[in-house]
Amino acid sequence: MTTVTTILGANGKPLRATTPRAQLQSAFSQRSARKPIEARYDAASSSTEFANYWAAADALDADSANSKGVRVTLMKRSRYETANNGYVDGIIQTLATDIINVGPKLRLRTGNKNFNQAVETVWAQWSKEILLRRKLWCMAHAKIQDGESFGIIKTNNKLRHKVKLDIMLVEPEQVSTLYGAIYNQPGHIDGIKFDEFGNVESYEVLKAHPGSQFAGILNYQSEDVPARFMLHWFLLRRPGQHRGVPEFRSTLQVGASSRRWREATVAAAETAADISVW
Repeated sequence: MTTVTTILGANGKPLRATTPRAQLQSAFSQRSARKPIEARYDAASSSTEFANYWAAADALDADSANSKGVRVTLMKRSRYETANNGYVDGIIQTLATDIINVGPKLRLRTGNKNFNQAVETVWAQWSKEILLRRKLWCMAHAKIQDGESFGIIKTNNKLRHKVKLDIMLVEPEQVSTLYGAIYNQPGHIDGIKFDEFGNVESYEVLKAHPGSQFAGILNYQSEDVPARFMLHWFLLRRPGQHRGVPEFRSTLQVGASSRRWREATVAAAETAADISVW
């Protein structure tokens, strides 16, 4: 069976085979012009329907978007949600435990078995002395809850182990510029200095946490920690990003809404029960 395609003219009637080629092309052009192809992104259009939804969208770079004010606000709310939402608390603890597990174990594969065993034993004793597993778990927990975690590699002469290397944990608020935010200084954001390639050179660490009882005494003192002595753990999601924000920031309000819904449901049930009694 042969299928014959009929070409229609501008008037909707079939064109005859004797129709000149120029007339056929003209008819095709007129027909195509009736339905122009429109290709666009709905999310890029400007309409009043979603004006309020997109009102908070910005064009800031990673460090500006994660400014000190934004980070501190998100951290406070994230910690509050973790402390008051059992689901969030359980998720963070489970994830941190899954990441760290029982902590790192050293396993040497040289040809000397006695040497391997001796070094592994020393490593295990040192890890236990500095509470390595506990500190790594705390850093993993803080990375999720606060968005980032910091550990300073220092020499601790008070350790009973012959290896005096230790890790001192500090909270994100403590890694901050001494006299507030830095503006118009390339290579310098709150608490971090980096070179033209974005490589971190040093960290500014306050002697006391801004929220501690010693903040008024020691908050005017800070130290510069070279990058090679700082463990900075955060989720890098944007080019040029140097600070982290809580990893479940997009769902912080969901927990609050869920609690309100549960409380409203319980209140409605209690009200219904009181009415039924009377």
